[in-house]
Amino acid sequence: MLARAAEPDRWMRAFGADPSATAASEDAAQRRIAELAQRVKELEAQRPATHPGKSSELAAVKARNEELAARNLALSLENQELLQSRTLRSSHSAAAAFPSPNDAKAQLRYWARQIQDGNTGFTLSPAWNGALNVILRRERELDPHNPWREQ
Repeated sequence: MLARAAEPDRWMRAFGADPSATAASEDAAQRRIAELAQRVKELEAQRPATHPGKSSELAAVKARNEELAARNLALSLENQELLQSRTLRSSHSAAAAFPSPNDAKAQLRYWARQIQDGNTGFTLSPAWNGALNVILRRERELDPHNPWREQ
């Protein structure tokens, strides 16, 4: 009731409107909807025609992507083969070079060499690397004529 009091002219026109006038406005709205639907179809039909080079570029990019994926797969297989051959080679050399349990110096040198070669998974600080270098340094021959040498 309050809305009717606020807009009495609009409500009066709505109640007293001619039924043929409302049918004509509905027909006009339906025609406008049909025109807009037709225009949308025309625009959709024009869209691919405006960018003819895009599809060929897209095909080229997809082909390049497939080439790179195949190359990556081949390289990863090659890496796996190299890793396996390196592991087999290092395990054969490690088994052959393992020192006897009675020689403590030889065992120490063996493990120092394994750590320094990276076969154990340890990462070395510069101080540890220096210590391993001292262990792996070849033994020096002492001067047999040195008077200070213990005999």
